[in-house]
Amino acid sequence: MMDVTSLLAGITIAVGLAYAIGAVVLLRHLVAAAVTGEMLVALGDAGAAAERRRVRWWMVGATLLLAAGVSLAVLSRTAPLFYGLAGLFQLAWLASAARRGSVQGAARADLHAVALYLAFGVLVAWADLAGQWHAWVEPAALEVAAVAGIAAGGAAVLLRHAAWRAPALTFAPRAPPPALRLVPAHGVSPLRDAATDAPVDPAVMGLDARLVARIAAWDSVFQAGAFADLATEQAWFEEGLMIAGALQLVCEGSLRVELSSLDALLLAAGTPAPHCGVAEIRDAFQRLEILALAGDQAAAEDAAALADEARRLAAIVAQAAPRYGPEVEAGLRAAQPEVRAWIAQA
Repeated sequence: MMDVTSLLAGITIAVGLAYAIGAVVLLRHLVAAAVTGEMLVALGDAGAAAERRRVRWWMVGATLLLAAGVSLAVLSRTAPLFYGLAGLFQLAWLASAARRGSVQGAARADLHAVALYLAFGVLVAWADLAGQWHAWVEPAALEVAAVAGIAAGGAAVLLRHAAWRAPALTFAPRAPPPALRLVPAHGVSPLRDAATDAPVDPAVMGLDARLVARIAAWDSVFQAGAFADLATEQAWFEEGLMIAGALQLVCEGSLRVELSSLDALLLAAGTPAPHCGVAEIRDAFQRLEILALAGDQAAAEDAAALADEARRLAAIVAQAAPRYGPEVEAGLRAAQPEVRAWIAQA
């Protein structure tokens, strides 16, 4: 039957191994935390510097814990010294956390770990009273240095990657992507720079070749002159909207779609009917729908201006060329009663 002395020695060795393994796990965790902290510091994270200091302090604490575990595992007479130093470090850390008012969450877990550590301190004191320790190296100071060296060397190997530092990166300011307009015009590219109105060649924008060919085919229909019939013009307008959607998916800058010349018609003198097409009729119906909704909530001083704009838009639709009759009829069927009334009165 095992006597008390042997049992005490076995328990002490087991506790030492447990703390040595725990110290190794903690050191590996601190490596990951150190590298992450360096990345955050390089990115300018405001709280990363304080976290980096915490990680560095715990590297010292984990090394002391490794020394305590090693000395206990070999029943070295240095065990009380290193165990006590590791315990003092943990108590000092808790005291610092209490002063910062952060004894919550992770700090509470630290409190439980320290309580368990102090409880095992009773075991260390008992082993000391029972004379469990061995003198492995003489003099005693040399044994202290040997255990400290083993712990420091092991920690250095485990922490070697924690010395990583984020390289100094210089970021050249990037010019904002240009805003574009999709506006068909005779003799020039349908894509324009929104700031300078300079034509933009789709072929040099890095677009997919199929999209470039699609834009070229769509623009060639417009460049050919008047549309052959209403169906051709409707198909051209709808293809333009789909091309605009495809461009918005791949262009970094904004895209203004200006297939309609309705604003120019509103500013033009005389009768605009001969120049009003599918794009302008659909644009006019859309604006009339918005005016109908806005009119219900408009203040009295704004009602007159809304009514005047509605009359002008309705006149453009009502005076559209006869060939656009199906387009106007389709718009009227889907329109609100106010819109139909405006067009009927135009």
